[in-house]
Amino acid sequence: MADTEQITVEDKEGVSVVRFTSNKILDDIIVQKFGEELLHLIEGESSKKVVLDFDGVEFLSSAALGHLIKVDKRAKSNEAKMVLCNIRDSIYEVFAITRLDTVFTIKPSLELAIAEIG
Repeated sequence: MADTEQITVEDKEGVSVVRFTSNKILDDIIVQKFGEELLHLIEGESSKKVVLDFDGVEFLSSAALGHLIKVDKRAKSNEAKMVLCNIRDSIYEVFAITRLDTVFTIKPSLELAIAEIG
């Protein structure tokens, strides 16, 4: 298991499961760091299947959404797969309003996300 400042990464069944170390991804510096860490993970040779587990995340800034879009584009260009899971209803509403729920693959649980990316 690799740990960084804003995320932890654990391998489960050949999938890199990313968890966030903060329950609020709001601060510009935190958002920038988590974006950089996710890009580094996606661009690595070993992480072609990534699940972002939002369990415990209560708030997500619009800047964080921007970084997620950037990471998703980079993942697709690197032929990596990315699935999001365990997103709270209040955060999911933002994904739905911005139509990002049609851009990202979002599953209600970690188990379903791993099965999806399998």
